[in-house]
Amino acid sequence: MEHAHGNPLFNKPLTAYVGQGQTRPSTSSDRPAPSRRQVSAKTKEAIAKLGLRYRPTSQTDLEAHAGQLAMLATDLHDLPVDLLERAIGDWSVKSPFMPKAFDLVQLAKGYLAKAQPQQREVPTDWEDIARRRNDRMNADPEARRGVRWVANATGATLELDPTYRTDMDRFMGKLHDRTATARDVERAPEVWRKIAEERGYLRRFDDGAFVIRERRCENVGL
Repeated sequence: MEHAHGNPLFNKPLTAYVGQGQTRPSTSSDRPAPSRRQVSAKTKEAIAKLGLRYRPTSQTDLEAHAGQLAMLATDLHDLPVDLLERAIGDWSVKSPFMPKAFDLVQLAKGYLAKAQPQQREVPTDWEDIARRRNDRMNADPEARRGVRWVANATGATLELDPTYRTDMDRFMGKLHDRTATARDVERAPEVWRKIAEERGYLRRFDDGAFVIRERRCENVGL
């Protein structure tokens, strides 16, 4: 049995007013359901190995442990597997407690920071200036040899070139390698021959002639 309310307005059925050209609002949502994070098989495998390292001792905690691992895999779904495995290995060595997602992400960020190349100490413009000066100097036949322009943090400076070999250096090198001939000795300036004599490469006779000194065999019996 229905009871009438004292106020006649409350006795009318409750209806929503819809104006012309409008539709009745719906209580259901048309927004698509949020997609679940896709966890790769390799990520699941890495998290499973982590769970074995921190396996609970009580049988009643296994269900909670499995849920914790599933949540951890979801939180780390976008972390590269190689960084994840490295972070898990490092964490397992240093801590007896199971890590949070934040802990493993911080370790992974540290690996990336170390892998980034160090900032160049020499500005590129100074290197270009040094290269252009060296090119001009090498193209000039009257330019000084045995030096080169080197770029540094403050500019470009002229330094001795350790790779440069003079004609005398090449002559001494041939004497050292035993590839020099009597003709090479005759054509060499006297000052070179005197230096070669002091170094033990040449022998001088009383008449002033220089000959290549024969080296004794260092191995006894040969």
